[in-house]
Amino acid sequence: IKKPGEYYVYDPSTQKRSPVFRIGKSVYIGPLEASTRMYFYQRLGMPIEAKFAKGPWVDAPAYLQDKHTKSLLAKDSVAAERDMSGGWMDAGDTDKYPPFNGDVIHPLLYAYAANPKAFTDHFGIPESGNGLPDILDEVKYQLDWLCRMQFPDGSVPVKMGNIDFNGKYPLSQDMRPRYYGPVDSGATIFTCANFAHAARVYGRFRDWKPYAVSLQERAIKAWD
Repeated sequence: IKKPGEYYVYDPSTQKRSPVFRIGKSVYIGPLEASTRMYFYQRLGMPIEAKFAKGPWVDAPAYLQDKHTKSLLAKDSVAAERDMSGGWMDAGDTDKYPPFNGDVIHPLLYAYAANPKAFTDHFGIPESGNGLPDILDEVKYQLDWLCRMQFPDGSVPVKMGNIDFNGKYPLSQDMRPRYYGPVDSGATIFTCANFAHAARVYGRFRDWKPYAVSLQERAIKAWD
């Protein structure tokens, strides 16, 4: 059956029928938008406003203290504080891990490259309507955080976040200090690859060409 419409399967011998299902070119748009918007709900450091979100996920900016992330190895050192704000929280917690991004950013970039027409500029995130693909706007939010995670010599710490389990909800009420761990070869390797891959994709857009150049430079620095 190829004609667009709504259908169900009916068995007259048992008088039972299936749920209604749709056939057409747009049946996957809803799931695609919902799965892409999941990353928006993971954003830290910015308000999750009602005009972009729903229900209990609406909240003020969470973990603004990430602008002054402390070193786990030098907790009292003001000089060691770094701005590690933004990015996505991890799947089940609010910490942020550079190594895990290898399993996230590459597939998203490959998905866009494989079918750019599927990823519009109307997914209902704050950047929607800027003339650029929303999936790349979303990935850029994470890439910007990875840029903040990278040290001047190109290395990247293994993770940053909380050092206890005394969290609060909503997340905007959690004011615990946040810490970053030691630099890590795995984190640096994954970040290097993410920057290199993203430089190729973002370099296709005039508005992002300078950004792509900076990502390439960061990838080389991480590799070195």
